[in-house]
Amino acid sequence: MIEEKKYQVLNEEINAYVENTGRKYKVLCIHGFGANLHTFHRLIELDDRDFDIAALDLPGCGKSTAHEKITLEYYAQIASEFAKIVEYDNALVLSHSLGAVTALNLLENKTMKYGLLTSPFNYFSYLLSTSWIKKYEEKIYEIKKAKHHLEEGEQAPYLLTAKDYFQGIKSVFKKNMLYTMLIREILNKKYLNNVIKPLFENNLNFSLMQGHSDPVISAESVKQVAFDLNRPILLLDGLGHFIWEDMTEDQFKEAITLIDNICKDIYGL
Repeated sequence: MIEEKKYQVLNEEINAYVENTGRKYKVLCIHGFGANLHTFHRLIELDDRDFDIAALDLPGCGKSTAHEKITLEYYAQIASEFAKIVEYDNALVLSHSLGAVTALNLLENKTMKYGLLTSPFNYFSYLLSTSWIKKYEEKIYEIKKAKHHLEEGEQAPYLLTAKDYFQGIKSVFKKNMLYTMLIREILNKKYLNNVIKPLFENNLNFSLMQGHSDPVISAESVKQVAFDLNRPILLLDGLGHFIWEDMTEDQFKEAITLIDNICKDIYGL
C-alpha cells in the first residue's frame, strides 16, 4: 500500500508520497494532465532499487487542493517549492506526459539537475492533443449507447468498461480550472511555439523515453525533438501512452537501469 501524506505548499494542500530511506539517490516524479502520483505506482512498489522516490498530486489532481488559478507555470511553482520542502531538489526529475513541462521548468529554475521525460508533451503536440480529445468525445457516444443497452436490459460489458474509465477523464475536463489550462495553454499553438519550444531548447539537460505506439504523443514527435535538440532517447516497442503501466519486465528493468545511470552521473558516483 502506498502511504500518502498532505504537505502545505504555498496556498495548497498537496497530497504526496515521499521516501527517505537513505538510498543512494533521489527521484522526483511528476504526473501528466489530470492524473496523479499513482502513475508511478510500479516504480514506488519496487523494493529493489537504489533511489528514493517522491511523487505528488499536482493542484486540482488526485487528492490535492486547487485554491489558485491552475496554469503550467503554477504547477512549476508548486513542484519547485515541494521539492525543497521534502529535500528532493538538485536531483533527477522524472516526468510523464504533460509533466514534462513542469520538469523542464524545474530545470530552468535550477531546482533539479536533470530530467527524464517519458511520453513527453512537446511543441509538436497541438494536433495530437486535439486528436486525443476527439477520441474521448467519441467515447461519449459509446457511453450513451451503453446506457441505452442497460435500459433495454441488454449486456454491454465492453461499453461499461469504457464508461467506467471515461468517468474520470470526463470529470477532469469539466473542472473549470483544468479546462482553462487545456484551452489557453495545452491546445494553444502559439503557446506551444512561444513558451514550450523555448523551454525545451533552453534546458538541454534531459533524456527522453517513448513508446512506439503512443496514440496521444506520437513517437515521431518525440523522435523529432530528440533529433532537433540532439538529446538521447530510449524507444520502447509495443507501448502506448501509459508507459509505466504497460512496460514488460525486461523494458521495466531497462528503464530502471537508465534511471540508475542518470543518477550516477548527477551524484558523481
